Amino acid sequence: MLITLDLYESKGKPPIAYRMCLDGSGLTEWNASTASLSEGLTDATGKWRYRLLGDGSVMLLGAGAKLQLRGKLQIPSKVDKLNVTAIGEEAFYLSKGITGVTIPKSVTYLGNRAFSGCSGLLSVAIPEGVTHIGEEAFRWCGKLGKVSLPASLLSIGAQAFANCPALKLTVAKQNETFAVADGVLINLARGAAVQ
Repeated sequence: MLITLDLYESKGKPPIAYRMCLDGSGLTEWNASTASLSEGLTDATGKWRYRLLGDGSVMLLGAGAKLQLRGKLQIPSKVDKLNVTAIGEEAFYLSKGITGVTIPKSVTYLGNRAFSGCSGLLSVAIPEGVTHIGEEAFRWCGKLGKVSLPASLLSIGAQAFANCPALKLTVAKQNETFAVADGVLINLARGAAVQ
């Protein structure tokens, strides 16, 4: 479990991040200049991969080795006692065994292709508080049915819901950015359909 993260920089040397873990591994060193950002950290349970964000919260990068991606997926509001505020790019891309997703209220950002290609996905609960849905976030989720977009939603990337023939979108009445007219998602500021 991550306790602290401090960055130290020496003249002429890359920054080194040190982390103290509760799992008995003690003080470990991670070279931020050579580590792959896509790998990130794995939580103490082994179920979630994540990246630390500048505000002390985390972005989920996907499943760890101990998480089975089948059935209903409950995204946690915290990993290693840190708030989950974002779901990263391609975090659950092509996870065909997922049938449902519940996103916690702590999440505000869904990355590009976060759930793209989840062909078994039937439902997703997008909570109030989500402000951004990335490009192709749910593209090719052919069985995805009714999805309600919250009042807090401010931006939707291109083709976020493309190739979802069973999709029935609704938008919270309080949302001032988007609306649905005749089954088409409209960006009210642009006066045009969301592509």
